[in-house]
Amino acid sequence: MTYRVLALKYRPQLFKELIGQEHVTHTLKNALRKDRVAHAYLFTGPRGVGKTTTARLLAKALNCLQPDELEPCNQCRICVEITRGNNLDVLEIDGASNRGIDEIRELREAVKYPPTTGKYRIYIIDEVHMLTPQAFNALLKTLEEPPEHIKFILATTDPLKVPATILSRTQRFDFKRVATSELADYLGGILEREGITFEGTALQTLVQKADGSVRDGLSLLDQVIAYQPDNIDEAAVAAILGLIDDGFFAKLLDCIAQHDHRGVLAQVAVLFEGGYDIREVCQGFNQYLRDALLTLETGDAKLTSKGSLVPPADDLTSADLITLLQLGLELEGRLRYAQQPRILMEHQLLKMAEHDRVVSIQEVLLSLGDNKPVGATTPPPPAATASKPAPKPAARSELSMETAPAEAKESPPATAPATTGPVERKFNRSVEPDKGAADLPAARSEAPAVAAELPTNAIDGVREHWEEIVNAVEVKSRQMASMLAEVELADLTGNRLTVHLPASRSLQLKMFMDKRHLVEAAILHITSWRIAVLPTIPESQGSGVQTNRKSTARSEVFDELIETFKGEEY
Repeated sequence: MTYRVLALKYRPQLFKELIGQEHVTHTLKNALRKDRVAHAYLFTGPRGVGKTTTARLLAKALNCLQPDELEPCNQCRICVEITRGNNLDVLEIDGASNRGIDEIRELREAVKYPPTTGKYRIYIIDEVHMLTPQAFNALLKTLEEPPEHIKFILATTDPLKVPATILSRTQRFDFKRVATSELADYLGGILEREGITFEGTALQTLVQKADGSVRDGLSLLDQVIAYQPDNIDEAAVAAILGLIDDGFFAKLLDCIAQHDHRGVLAQVAVLFEGGYDIREVCQGFNQYLRDALLTLETGDAKLTSKGSLVPPADDLTSADLITLLQLGLELEGRLRYAQQPRILMEHQLLKMAEHDRVVSIQEVLLSLGDNKPVGATTPPPPAATASKPAPKPAARSELSMETAPAEAKESPPATAPATTGPVERKFNRSVEPDKGAADLPAARSEAPAVAAELPTNAIDGVREHWEEIVNAVEVKSRQMASMLAEVELADLTGNRLTVHLPASRSLQLKMFMDKRHLVEAAILHITSWRIAVLPTIPESQGSGVQTNRKSTARSEVFDELIETFKGEEY
């Protein structure tokens, strides 16, 4: 007897043998039990999950001569003929090769004739989305009101291409991808029936490659058995699928974390010299990053792809891994259309290696307040001067003017902490200072004399010089100057100048926030007053959007943080 591939040898012949589609089989069996079988069904879902198999099972259940509790007997003449594909009452039509209007016209003529042996004549149209619009139109009337002895079962992997007029005339069932654990148990049971030993990790790797498709999993399993018939281990699966072990990914991630450009390029060279599929390698690396992220976030090995924890290199944080995973997914999408995949891969991996570690806002606050690199340890104060414990840094959600320390509100420090120096990162890289206002007539550090306290009528002085301020800003941004010409100087509390934008400018509020440093630098140059500009749109104008809910004084550390990172207040 000739060899039969596993996908055909173990094709389900009963509803209960289908895996992962219980919602479909349960509904169909209830319809058979209550005699409520519809005249037309549409089975949709990814490839290899059982759409055509379910259509055949339904056809056998409808025409079986000796059904066993709603399951086909698979022993009677009709069941055997349907299984072999030569039953005259069950016709399978390939929509890809019979997609024209002539074929559908022939079908319309054939439905007039009653079944020869069974109770129903059943038409199974596979890949129905391939039919032409004219063919769909010809099928409409027959599909809506077929003779009582006719049943239609349509199957497709792309339901979006099926016209709405067809969808409305059928009962739709969405088949889903089979869960990883369920597919692994199914393939493991087949290997036991075949008398082949296997490793659990090897089967897990193969199932991940199958991506929820039972047929793909069985086809891959056939390949692996042909490569190593007696015992299936992880090395055999990796060899037949062209996969790379996790040790390579761990080394690559370590090179990225250490900004080792030479090491990254050496790893890429290994890939191309070994003839590996670059897209497969990229998918594997992204899966490795995901597992490392899940390890940090949950510590649950069951959630990872291979059921084992993956500690990330060089104390990477979750935010770092999210950034690297974003770049990796971008690379995976672009490799499909790349003319020079090696150059693209080298570029993207070097971009990962060049990326700085993500620093939390608390670390930045501490570094600004102590004028020390991020991550540096602050020594305890001398016993003679430690009159009270230092306040705890505010959480991210509490960084607002209302939560600023009372001491900062009443008396700002005489000397603001320096923010022009680089901020040291975990990856031993540096961040250059913001130079957005360096080209203005005078930046903050270049002001010849800055008033320590604003006079009581400072807002009148700002109004008096407002035209000069607008002209100074216009040199750098005409759009910003046009917005300043329309604002209303509402209030000056402390060193906070609240300006009202008209409702027509509500969509440009974000742009104003990004470029407000130009206004502040111009005010400093013309009036020698250090003033923070806070734009808002009054609720009375209909937008209800405000960037500052309360204008009060706060610490200079927070001001410098907002200015350095172009932040917004909520």
